[in-house]
Amino acid sequence: MKKFSILVLVVILCLTCTGCIDIVQHITRLPDGSEQNTIKITVSKMIFALAAGVSSSEDKNYEEFFNDKEIKKLIDSPKFNPFSAKISKINDPVDIGYLIDMNINYNDKNILKKINSQDAIDFIQKYTGEKAIINLTSFSEKSNENPNKDEAAMALLATGKYRLLISKSCIKNISKVVLKNDKEKLDYNFLDLYDQFLIEIPIPILFSERVVLEIYF
Repeated sequence: MKKFSILVLVVILCLTCTGCIDIVQHITRLPDGSEQNTIKITVSKMIFALAAGVSSSEDKNYEEFFNDKEIKKLIDSPKFNPFSAKISKINDPVDIGYLIDMNINYNDKNILKKINSQDAIDFIQKYTGEKAIINLTSFSEKSNENPNKDEAAMALLATGKYRLLISKSCIKNISKVVLKNDKEKLDYNFLDLYDQFLIEIPIPILFSERVVLEIYF
């Protein structure tokens, strides 16, 4: 599995057993032509509060859910350096999770070659003549390794969403969005929010199918 996919999966696996997941990805283009790609993955602390109320346990130590050693090892990997990835913890009164921040220089031929290779990298968009492609396949790959899914856990995931915000500095116009999996292609809704576009996908879809987003100009 690709290095970036592994990183995101490590973050998610640190959190999936704890409750509902929300993923927000924001992509914008900087004046130098590079793109800032930021991914926020969080779990609501309300889940922990409910569990504590049932079990009468003491206040939760949220730090125990962060796998700093594994995250640092992946960030420091030579194969991950081209994307200048940085990761920070989120531990506020409402959520816990991680913030992944990358700068992707599409003007760098070596980086462009890596992005355009057949070994697609999840969450990093690839531009073609008529569309941008974003692979979101690593969720289902990991899910398929454990077909005996916990139904209660999947029910909790049902309330979570993956939200993709794309600045119009990257894509000025969208004609349509297609959600592809191994079985079919579906036209998918998007919102025009003046200076950016919003695409929302329920988290269970990402875990049940090998999803690829195609964003047509």
